[in-house]
Amino acid sequence: MASERKRLPLRAFSFSFFLSRKFARYGVPALLAVLLAQSSGISLTYILKELVDAITIKDESMWNWAFVYVGLFAVSATLWRTSGFLGMYWITHTRSETNRRLYRWLSQHSSRYFANQFAGSLAGKVSNAANGLNHMLSKVLWDFLPTFLRLFLSMVLAYIANPVMALIMAIWAGLFLVINGWLVKKKAVLSRSTAESYTRLKGQMVDILANIRVVHQFARRPQEIDRVDHHVDDLQTKIFRSWRYSEFILLFNNALQVVLLAIMLVVALQLLMQEILTVGEVIMMIQLTWGILDALLFIGNSMNSMMESYGEVQEALDVILEPHEIVDLEEAPMIRVPKGEIKLDRVSFAYEPRKPLLKDFSLHIPAGQKVGLVGESGAGKSTLTQLLLRMYDIQQGGIFLDGQNIATHTQESLRHAISFVPQSSHLFHRSVRENIAYGKPGASLEEIQEAARKARADAFIEDLTEGYETLVGERGVKLSGGQAQRVSIARSMLKEAPILILDEATSSLDSESERQVQEALMELIKDKTVIAIAHRLSTLLAMDRILVLDQGEIVEDGSHQELLDHNGTYARLWKHQVGGFLVNH
Repeated sequence: MASERKRLPLRAFSFSFFLSRKFARYGVPALLAVLLAQSSGISLTYILKELVDAITIKDESMWNWAFVYVGLFAVSATLWRTSGFLGMYWITHTRSETNRRLYRWLSQHSSRYFANQFAGSLAGKVSNAANGLNHMLSKVLWDFLPTFLRLFLSMVLAYIANPVMALIMAIWAGLFLVINGWLVKKKAVLSRSTAESYTRLKGQMVDILANIRVVHQFARRPQEIDRVDHHVDDLQTKIFRSWRYSEFILLFNNALQVVLLAIMLVVALQLLMQEILTVGEVIMMIQLTWGILDALLFIGNSMNSMMESYGEVQEALDVILEPHEIVDLEEAPMIRVPKGEIKLDRVSFAYEPRKPLLKDFSLHIPAGQKVGLVGESGAGKSTLTQLLLRMYDIQQGGIFLDGQNIATHTQESLRHAISFVPQSSHLFHRSVRENIAYGKPGASLEEIQEAARKARADAFIEDLTEGYETLVGERGVKLSGGQAQRVSIARSMLKEAPILILDEATSSLDSESERQVQEALMELIKDKTVIAIAHRLSTLLAMDRILVLDQGEIVEDGSHQELLDHNGTYARLWKHQVGGFLVNH
């Protein structure tokens, strides 16, 4: 996965070829079937010419030509259906591969990347790319390939009948393709702009619906409707411009059609009067002209349609295939953390280059030690835990677990070694059982129930309508804050990682829920290296050591009693506590 970025093309056409060639065992035969089917179909024009000439003179060979005509038609139809079945496998497999590859790439992006994107629009981009690629491959296989072959063979047949008329066709076709190629460049720009506008609308809708409770609570529905209306109007304008341009192209192509048809009819009739062409050849030339007109108009329409899909795919690739901010080294080994010792050695880190948060920061936490982090907002507490999880890469220094530099090992193995309980529980819209088992895939029901018991969650789970199979709703909205937090703790218990991070795990709970969660946490922190962030200082009394951070530096370090005796920042914060809460001044 670390080297996948080097192999994923950034341009829509290159990307589609790259993914589709994996299924060439279906694609190549499908292409050959299309070529043979179209060749057979074009040959029918020549057979018809021979049949008409034979009928004109009432030659017995007309029966043979009639038989060949029907037989060739059957062959052509069979080949088209063959291409359909083969193409079905080729395109659906490529579409699935597109979903897989883009989601894998997307899931490797950093926290910073997702913080700057709408989750709903990202999911939409993956879908748009897969759908657009599906449409592009279908166009190439069943539209562009047979149509260009039809043009070429029509030119050959026209040349056989009369080189002058063939030359007229060739010049006109070349002019048509050049002009349309120039016109669709602007169409591609309009299509991409439309795709971007659609993405913004979808992102806004998802964001509003995800926070619909806040919208209702603050009576902001009219304002949010206005916001959506603004994006709807913008999308409508973009669609109108793109569609209007398409109609202009079609109108221009219709005018070119009239010109060619008039020229070809005049020339063909003149040659017939001069007995240079037979009646059958005139009919063939008229058929070829109509075929070329239809083919070129079809190409023009297909190019318009293709550019819409191209715009969707390209817009998605531009966002999804951004370089990953945090990348594993080639052949990086898995990290093994049997003890849980943590060491930060002269670490420097900044979210923005000109605003360093940590500078030459060093910290040693022996295996099994329980450390509390205290400090005002922005002191660097959460940043420290995010760096341990390697959600961001440091600029200087090193972070070591059991003596191993986390930057030289895989991110997945690092995060396997750390359990994380956040302030707000993050649950999937799945069953309680699935949410708890997320900490240990394949866990038995007995293991899940034991983790729930230790987390003081078993009683309320059994009271749910479907017990452990109850769906918790999106983000766990069907559970109370305390219930959701205990499910989250049960999940971490099941993970059994040697290092545990608690980030304000009880700050948003009522007193009774906090008591139950605190009991669960006491069970969870046994035999682990613990880093706990808390504004409620009373939750840190069980810690072996408390660190007070200020602007990315450790200003105090000691046990609860030692820091009180020191009478510094921690003692001041402790005195300002009211019922376990920090009073802001």
